[in-house]
Amino acid sequence: MQTVLSNKIHHYSASAVEDSTICYIDIASFKDLISRNAQFANELILYLCRDKLSYFARYVNVHQKQVDGRLADTILFFSDKVKKSRSFQIPLSRNDIAALICATRESVTRSIKDLSDIGSIRVKRKSFEILNYDLLKIINEKG
Repeated sequence: MQTVLSNKIHHYSASAVEDSTICYIDIASFKDLISRNAQFANELILYLCRDKLSYFARYVNVHQKQVDGRLADTILFFSDKVKKSRSFQIPLSRNDIAALICATRESVTRSIKDLSDIGSIRVKRKSFEILNYDLLKIINEKG
């Protein structure tokens, strides 16, 4: 969004990990909508602020928590924000999860086993089930 509004070159790209539908919006039409609709512009600003706070929270998560806390945060993110279910598939490999939470694949595998052993989750390949949401939330918060 920032690159669209500031006329900067895109310095990153995105890849879909699941089948997705992409909607193209003409930049000129989008900018026109912003300039003519104050309510839309305000909602856009609020969205951008929430987005930045989310990035900051993810940054703090990666740098101040242990692997178990970072993994718990990621599992809760997929459960609450992406899949909206306590049972879901994470369409990422263990290496991808490790890269996402700044850990090694071995640490992720060990942390998954630890979280399973204490009864907070059940995992089979890429299928995750949250067994004790409150416990997982505590692990996430304590880091």
